[in-house]
Amino acid sequence: MTRAERLEAATRTDARVLDVTEIAGNPGATRAFTTQFAVDDVSVPLASVSGTVSVDGLLEGVVEGVVLVCRIRAELYETCRRCLEEGVRPIEVEVTELFTSFHAESDDETYHLVDSKLDLDQCTRDALAFELPDAPLRCEGSPESCPNLAAIREHGYQVEPDDRVDPRWAPLSGLITDQDKEN
Repeated sequence: MTRAERLEAATRTDARVLDVTEIAGNPGATRAFTTQFAVDDVSVPLASVSGTVSVDGLLEGVVEGVVLVCRIRAELYETCRRCLEEGVRPIEVEVTELFTSFHAESDDETYHLVDSKLDLDQCTRDALAFELPDAPLRCEGSPESCPNLAAIREHGYQVEPDDRVDPRWAPLSGLITDQDKEN
């Protein structure tokens, strides 16, 4: 089965593939759309997106292909880097991307239309991946503001003052004058 045949079969059953035949190559033509589909395995060590993703937006025909302007909504599953409390919150991503009809071998930064079909999967994954926090912090502020601090202290964690000087930098502390400390 060729790639075009697979994409045609996917169009009939997959909400992530949009048929843009009437828009591609027709500058000024537009169409609004709304779709939902499942994604999985978009993750970093302490945060992930999986489950149903909602995408709604506008497709606009341009000379080069189709411009996609949409809003992607999903649920973000994250674990606090401080207290390891897990939680879920909604995220929303605004996306504007060009899908070209032309396929240049060196053009890896552009999304492509295949037989007038626009596949939202990779574009959605890329947009969501950029929104994932590297180190989520669910309990904002100082460690004292963490709602799980009592449970953490039961396991031996102690909050230490922030004014301690790291022993590796201690020899440099003699270079700081009293006037530098005031500034």
